[in-house]
Amino acid sequence: NALVFAHTTIDSLAHETKDLQLVRFHGKVIDVFRDDIDYGNLFLLVRDADASIAVCINAKSEQAKDISRLIDAQVEVSGILMQHATGNRLYLGSCVLLPAGGSVRILSPASADPFAAPMLDG
Repeated sequence: NALVFAHTTIDSLAHETKDLQLVRFHGKVIDVFRDDIDYGNLFLLVRDADASIAVCINAKSEQAKDISRLIDAQVEVSGILMQHATGNRLYLGSCVLLPAGGSVRILSPASADPFAAPMLDG
């Protein structure tokens, strides 16, 4: 049985009321950081033109290897929408979890080194 992900936008996820939906969206990774409470989790902050959302990745997963290369990359995320974190979480907004069938696929990689461009005379 293949998972069926509903294609949506990050902005519409911010207004979604249903919990635990399979979702797919595009955006630019603007930050990567480790969970302050559970060091087994990493987060990507993904943004489209109108909004941003956190994507939670298991730090031991294949997706987490060399994750910093995703900053500034355009990605397609497939995962499970979770409306609110529970327990001791400080973050209480929507986030997307990456289950075994979820993924972060690079659509357009980030530039190799934005500071490697030659200096302009002027």
